[in-house]
Amino acid sequence: MQERLTRLAFEVDTQDLMEADIKLRALGSALDKLARKARTVELTPFRKNATRKLKNMIFSFAMNITNAAMLNTPVGDESKIDETVNFRYFKLYESREDRFGIEMTPGFHQGAWVYSETKNPQFDPNIYDMSQVTRSIRKDFKANYNLGDTFYIAAKGPAFGLFESGVIPTPDKNGIVKPTMDTVMAIYRQDMIAAYKAG
Repeated sequence: MQERLTRLAFEVDTQDLMEADIKLRALGSALDKLARKARTVELTPFRKNATRKLKNMIFSFAMNITNAAMLNTPVGDESKIDETVNFRYFKLYESREDRFGIEMTPGFHQGAWVYSETKNPQFDPNIYDMSQVTRSIRKDFKANYNLGDTFYIAAKGPAFGLFESGVIPTPDKNGIVKPTMDTVMAIYRQDMIAAYKAG
């Protein structure tokens, strides 16, 4: 078994949105002159509204990635973490606790997903459930994301390399990355427009 921390990350590059933002500013400059002349067009609320909608659309995309990644990340079997039931399984969890400080409870890898500004997130040995991950990503996204930023939905832990290589089976049997990307791309077109309109 692998004895080092490995990571997975999904990069979300929103730089292309900046081109749309630049076009909005160029359009805005023209309309601002019109507004001064006609005194009827106020673009500031439009810019704020468009920015809010774009951020909500990107947040929805980030949450789609997060949810798909969590669902594609295996969770261990609590009943097997008993040296009298499955000694090898028990030793795997014991080694994980000794080396990395991760409690001998299933769910670490599923709850390791974070919003990160780098593809190499900080390692956190605590175990979080899916709702805690969702709240954390929402909070970090709202506090840190600006239009045009590149960010990552990433995780670091001892078994991610084992999941991707197939040594430890995943729900889809294809690792975490492929089924997560497939899921996200399948819902991308319909959900992004709805997320923007709802924004």
